[in-house]
Amino acid sequence: MGGLNSREQLGAGIMHKPGEKEDTFDRSFSIFALVYVARGRGVYRDNRGNSFDLRPGSVFQRLPGIPHSTILDPESRWMELYIDMGPQLSRALMESRFIREDRPVLSLSPDSRLQERFYRYYLSLKECPERDLNRMVPEALNLMNHIYTLASQDSDSLDEWERIDDARNHFFDHCEKRINIEEFCRDRGWGYEWFRKAFKKNTALSPGQFIIQRRIDRACEWLLASELSVREIGDRLGYPSPFEFSHQFKKVTGLSPREYRQNRKQEKSPSRF
Repeated sequence: MGGLNSREQLGAGIMHKPGEKEDTFDRSFSIFALVYVARGRGVYRDNRGNSFDLRPGSVFQRLPGIPHSTILDPESRWMELYIDMGPQLSRALMESRFIREDRPVLSLSPDSRLQERFYRYYLSLKECPERDLNRMVPEALNLMNHIYTLASQDSDSLDEWERIDDARNHFFDHCEKRINIEEFCRDRGWGYEWFRKAFKKNTALSPGQFIIQRRIDRACEWLLASELSVREIGDRLGYPSPFEFSHQFKKVTGLSPREYRQNRKQEKSPSRF
């Protein structure tokens, strides 16, 4: 597109990958591609190590110059439909924030009508003379905008519980560390305000309250099952001082850590007559 010396391109296609496992491993491309999963299962791993499940209806993006991996389930008879475009056009769309860089994977419901739009665009592009390729750009942008709009509409409902469950598991597994919730959302391409409201709706706790509760639960386990001191437990849970740990522990349980340990151990000790 743009003549013999141009690196610009506009493409579309359908790919079947039965039996393949390692589709792309820690690789970056010079062009942009938007890929719709029509069939199959897999995982998309971004350059920060975050993993996103891929299933029918998922849309993932190959962002220019950003390494990523796609690993496929070889038994799932993978099939994808895609559109791609050259570096200058994709760079302009990224700079204008039309391309959603913050969400490398978009979760949509499987939609035969969307598959049909990809397929019709593929046929139109296949029949288009090279000199007229620039006239196909608006249709590509219209398809991309349709996908981004669907993803935005679905973000509050499609797989809300799955996202909240993923967050709960992450918070539980990493409660010993200080978690920046806004950064957690940004890494996953989730809106912070949406996440905060959705989390409280599904758990009756704010994300911050949930993390504190899990942290105190972990402290209770260590107080009863180990000989760690209150200071050591507070240090392991990332509290800057024993005072702050004890203050938050008492706010949640109604007892200081020492009182909790002493009372629970007395409850478990055999009674003497």
